[in-house]
Amino acid sequence: MAEALGSDSSSNLYEPLPGPEYIRILKLNPGISSEAITCTLEAVDLTYFRDKYEAISYVWGDPNTTTVITCNAVQVPVTVNLADALETFRHPTEARTIWADALCINQQDNADKSTQVQKMGEIYENARGVLVWLGRDTEGVAEDCFQLISDTADFFDAQYRRHFRELWSMPAFAPPYPISMEKHRWANVALLFGLAWFQRVWVVQEVALAKRCDLFWGAGRMGVAKLFELALWAWKKPELGSLLYSNIGSVYLGQLYDNYVVIHSSYRNTQSWRYSMDLIGNRMQPTALFCDILALSQNMQATNPRDYIYAFLGNPLANRKENQGLIAVDYSKTVDEVFFDAACALLKDRIEAPWILCSVQHWDLHKFLHSGHPSWIPQWSGNGVIYSRIANPNNTFQAGGTGTPFEPRVQSGKLLEVAGFIFDRVLFVSEIIKPDDFRMDSEFWSDELRVSGEPLIDRLLKQASEANGSLAPLNEVEYYLTLLTSYGGKPNVETIKKGFSEYRRRVRSQFANTPLDGAEVGSDVGNTYLVEEGLRHLFNQRFIRTESGKIGLASAVTQVGDMSCIFVGVSVPFVLKESPNERYKLVGECYIHNVMDGEMMAGLDAGEFEEKIIVLE
Repeated sequence: MAEALGSDSSSNLYEPLPGPEYIRILKLNPGISSEAITCTLEAVDLTYFRDKYEAISYVWGDPNTTTVITCNAVQVPVTVNLADALETFRHPTEARTIWADALCINQQDNADKSTQVQKMGEIYENARGVLVWLGRDTEGVAEDCFQLISDTADFFDAQYRRHFRELWSMPAFAPPYPISMEKHRWANVALLFGLAWFQRVWVVQEVALAKRCDLFWGAGRMGVAKLFELALWAWKKPELGSLLYSNIGSVYLGQLYDNYVVIHSSYRNTQSWRYSMDLIGNRMQPTALFCDILALSQNMQATNPRDYIYAFLGNPLANRKENQGLIAVDYSKTVDEVFFDAACALLKDRIEAPWILCSVQHWDLHKFLHSGHPSWIPQWSGNGVIYSRIANPNNTFQAGGTGTPFEPRVQSGKLLEVAGFIFDRVLFVSEIIKPDDFRMDSEFWSDELRVSGEPLIDRLLKQASEANGSLAPLNEVEYYLTLLTSYGGKPNVETIKKGFSEYRRRVRSQFANTPLDGAEVGSDVGNTYLVEEGLRHLFNQRFIRTESGKIGLASAVTQVGDMSCIFVGVSVPFVLKESPNERYKLVGECYIHNVMDGEMMAGLDAGEFEEKIIVLE
């Protein structure tokens, strides 16, 4: 959260709340657009005030661009975006009761802010509805944009119902299209998704907890359910998704899809806009891990880095220990202290603990070596990149065995002790993989790949094969299976080979300038697109080979000479970097072929390796 009110205003405006169950609500006086905004703050006991107010979800906007409103007879500066929201939502003839964080929380008082932010989940869940203010419609496109989204969602919903909610029986979305696919109209949807509200970390929980939720963009209005219904249809109907991605970009729709299936569906509110549409109304299997929610927030923005944790403390996965919160909100703590507290709390949770170290992602080698942060604590501060974690509760990996629980111990000096053993050393690391270089459409390729003269799938294989003359040549099937870590199990080898064969033929044809015509398209097109999708999950990774000849994928900060190890009770192996005093830095999780099914644990039982306490700094 940023600061909204000057210290002079806040000292005259706020009185201490009577008790821990109290919040402040805003009585917004009636008025029309030409009249000044006036309102009053009132303390209420939230226990008895449920469904008697509406909460606003909005972006504060530029703190240096303010206007003045009158609150409790005090002249109060607020951001222009908040003033626009209040002007839009006030009633012309009746008072309206709302909650808006910038005014209802004393932003100058860390104690008040910490107490009230801890209650944010309750505040949005107990509101009658959530009003989302997206901002001014400067281009005059909001109403047409919302109409296009609604028409598209409604069309596919009608088809879905007509085919008894069986996706496989729905006809392909093909020309002549029954809904508008005009590029200029879909460009307005891209403009919508580019608005700042969609990037803010706080809005995810605010929407997820809402009973009713409407988007307001200038004079345009639409239920938020339509938006997420569109995102899910783009995923469930690939031919629609392909068209939309080319018009508005896959990032926007992918983010909405991930927010819904990973985050929104993990909230358990029984009254929700989520049940108002056909596809999103089907109950999703919610994520089981709070660390997955924190990982997904990395491509969002927060003014205060602490909010990458605090913004999700209303989630039930953060409160599953006898209904106790994960950590207390405390804005007087440093960001490092907040991340440390969160990591320690999650490591004490028997469900979360085996996955926390898998959430560590280092993006810059210099920062990794010299930042001073403990290497084992995830940096949940938002880096704008969504990555696919190799470890996943839905896969079958069991590199660290299944019989012994993962029981790390935090020691003084923020050291972490973990039971495990080192089994190999990195001999070769590739360049950092750029996932778009694996696309079959050369439009997305980097200039470096274009001038290389060969597809990335061939180039990477050649580099790894030539890494060290003493190592045996790479097995191509093992190479393919390693790249497809996103399958997370035991895929059909013949299916994978056929899919890669067709995929490789297609990307090679673009270097040879021999476009494929309809007669040349192979019979494994579906598998080929699955291969492409799997390869595009390789964010922030390098292909590696070890001294024993094993192959795998590891973090971008992995270097030759780093150690590969097993932590007992964790499903994937890790890469470590040696430090003085018999300590190690955690480089990150990795995939190593022929290690993922517990093969090294069998070696430990046979006496090939020695278990010890590994100290991470």
